[in-house]
Amino acid sequence: MGKLTAIDLRALNEGMPGLSSVVGGSLAEAAAVCLEEQSHPETCKMSLSGHRKRKLQVTRDKVTEQARRTWNDAPEATEQGACAIAISIAKELEGLNVVQRAAKGTGFDYWLGKQEDLLFQETVRLEVSGIRNATKVEFNSRIKQKKKQTKQSDSTALKALIAVVDFGIPKTGIAWRGAESH
Repeated sequence: MGKLTAIDLRALNEGMPGLSSVVGGSLAEAAAVCLEEQSHPETCKMSLSGHRKRKLQVTRDKVTEQARRTWNDAPEATEQGACAIAISIAKELEGLNVVQRAAKGTGFDYWLGKQEDLLFQETVRLEVSGIRNATKVEFNSRIKQKKKQTKQSDSTALKALIAVVDFGIPKTGIAWRGAESH
């Protein structure tokens, strides 16, 4: 696995074409709370498995008491924090940005694309799931579950990137499915 790949969650404060700086910062704050609650320092190592195996060095902001109170709903914080990590990994490792939030009921969370792909050409579906602290069986089961979930929005031209984030270890598993998966 060699060299560490830097993932700076604070970069989400800059936003993306389909992710405002306010929402990006909010996602990053949720991830920071989840990482802190699992006793991980402001810069911690995270393993990445699946399509790209490597070690990540994840950097986050210091967590304030206000942030802890804001993200007191653990399931919501976990899901939004997982989105922050998945979006940051997609940008850093795949060169993909959020171009739009997906509508509820589509089977995925975000549309991703290259910076210039705002017209949904060459776009990718991103489905994210977060877990506070999972066993290996639970983690692998969640990846399979999320792969299946994206089938409801399948098209022969659209790939799906599935990301499951476990804040306990911490680790992220990514998997591709769909047309010409990576």
